This record gives sequence, C-alpha cells and structure tokens, in this order.
Amino acid sequence: MGLDISIMDVSKNKIWTFVGSVIILSVLAGGFSGVISAVFTNQSLDRYVQSLSEGEGLVLISEVKPSPIPGTYEEALSRVQETGWKATALIRATSVDSSLPSAWINRDDVVGYGAVITSDGWIVLHSDVLNAFVNPESSAEVWIDGERYSISSIVQDSLSDLSLIKISAEGLSVVAFGASDSMRGGSILFGVPSSSGILVSNLLDSDYQDSSALPAETFDSSWVLSDELPAGIPILNSAGELIAFSLEDSGALPLHHGIVFIQSVLRSGQAEHAALGSYVVNVASILNINPELRMNAEAGALLIAPNGIGNPIVSGGPADLAGLQKGDLILAVDNYVLSNFSSLAEAIASYSPGSSATFSVMRDGVVSDYKITFSNLSDLVY
Repeated sequence: MGLDISIMDVSKNKIWTFVGSVIILSVLAGGFSGVISAVFTNQSLDRYVQSLSEGEGLVLISEVKPSPIPGTYEEALSRVQETGWKATALIRATSVDSSLPSAWINRDDVVGYGAVITSDGWIVLHSDVLNAFVNPESSAEVWIDGERYSISSIVQDSLSDLSLIKISAEGLSVVAFGASDSMRGGSILFGVPSSSGILVSNLLDSDYQDSSALPAETFDSSWVLSDELPAGIPILNSAGELIAFSLEDSGALPLHHGIVFIQSVLRSGQAEHAALGSYVVNVASILNINPELRMNAEAGALLIAPNGIGNPIVSGGPADLAGLQKGDLILAVDNYVLSNFSSLAEAIASYSPGSSATFSVMRDGVVSDYKITFSNLSDLVY
C-alpha cells in the first residue's frame, strides 16, 4: 500500500503546495519511517510552519484525512493500536520521583487523556479533563510513552469544549485527524485509553440537547454511541485517525467542532471561530414545528429569535450585511447540506473568520444563494 501524502484543506482555502513538496522530499530521503499520519493542514498555519522549519526541521501537524481506510476488523484494531497508543497523552496530578512506595503512581492513576497533534508537543483533549484540576498548569502533568512532561501553556475553548495544552518536546508521534463530519450511523469507533486496552463502540445518531433558538455558531448536538466509554478518552476511526472524544452517558464530541479552534491556536495562540451572527433553530430536531414556518422543508436552520419575537439577526453581522431576514431557512452552506446529522453550527465550524461561503436560503418558498463573509465570533455581541 502506498503512502498517503495528500493534504486536505479543511477551511476551503488554497492548498500550500510547498508543504507537500517538503513532505515528498522527506519521504524520498528516508526521513520518516512507517505511514505518515500527519502533515500540515491549512495555509493559515504558514507562520507556525515557517518559524518551526527554520529551527530544528519539519514539525508534523495532524492532517484531516478524507475517509477511513477499508479493511478487516483485525486490520482496524492493528492500525488503532499502532497509531493511537503512540500518540495518547495521559494527564495525571503532578508527581516527583520517589523511593517511597506510598508516593508511587501506576498506570491507572490517570485523570484523563489527550491526543498528540504536533510532534513538538501540542495536545488536544476535552476541557473536562483540565477542569478536574484547580490550577492545571502547576497541578497537572503529561505522560507520553513513559516520559513525564510539564505543561507550559493551556488554551481552552468554551464553544467546542476542547482544550489545547503545550509541552516542551521533540519528535513525538502524532495522530491524524479523521473526517468526523462524514461519519454516519453504524460506523465503528475505537476508544484508546492506553491503560485499559482498546474499547469498541458504534456511532448510532446525533442527539440534540436544545430545541430553542441558539446562536448559529453554537453546537446543539453530540454523538450517541452504542456503548458507554469512559468520559474524555480519544476516539479513533478504523483508519486509526482521531475523530472524537467520549462524553458521559454514551455520548461523544466530534472533532470537527473544534478544527478551526485548533488551527487558530497553532497559528496565533488564540481561539478563533467563524461567525454568522443570527439566532437559528435546527428544524430537523423539532417534531411539531409548523410546516408553513419551515416551508415544508425537512431540514435546515430557521432564522428566528429565542422567544419567537423580534429580530434574530445581529446588527452589522455577516447575516445582516448579506441581507438575510427573519424567517429565512438556510438549507446548505456551499456543498454542505443541512440534515438531521449535519447542523449549521457544524457547517460554520469548518470555516475561518474572513473566509466566505455561499448560503442556499429559502424565503417564501423560493431558494436563493447569498455569499456571506464570516466574521470572528468574538467581534459579535448577541
């Protein structure tokens, strides 16, 4: 089987072909062994890439893969074990070496887990893991493949419930990003808590937590799994690529909720999110919404205020500037069609602030296209 060295651009920007050339030359020179599981993902990361490549050489960053590799169940387990365990970070309370048995820690003394996404020490994890510590930068530490690391910085994101932590390291194994936005019911999932072996579950459906109008950027759903996994562990697909983190009560947080957050932190050190600037309701999540209100459409995002009264659109925001109105029903964003399994928030999450997309909008039963340029969520006041 040949090496996959393609580069997926998850933010709809142009591919940085120079990086592909560097990867190809590195492979031909024998600089890497085994399957390359991570390369640079986005042109917006160029400053991060350049600053690192000018130092100690090429630093690997997780790539979004287009789809899982088909194969047998045994092959999938082998890939998950090979790629997932090497890139699993164990989060524990801070410790020191000791000759006293009472102070020793073992592999079960774990507060949570993370996944290594850059070979120089960026780790993504569910924010609940860090919330278990009063001051995680000083009271938590990271163990990877038997080596202990202190945490140098933390960036938390309240929108996606993901966090990034940084340790000082070189040459770490990284896990690739899987295309979590293309996963559907029945897909097999693998949890990788390294102290407990590989746990297996299936993706059943999406669960909507709220039927009220929410800001268009707010995620109102999570995955429902067939089996409950320990909360906060990385979940991989059959290709050994990271696609989610487990939640309580057989839930899971899909990774694509936080892809732009991850990219923005690697680029600038700060969390950024594309924003539309309107309250919406996912009509596919509500059973008894008036058919006239949703214009007989089965799915879409209805622009409506939380109480149904007033203007749901933020003044001066992207939706307002594009001419969207109360009662409009967004059906698709570029080629991303809204459905019971794909919400508007998830569509927006794949874009960066300043990028543009074509919105298919139904108004009075007529569908029209609107080109909208996203702002940064932090610049809007709902």
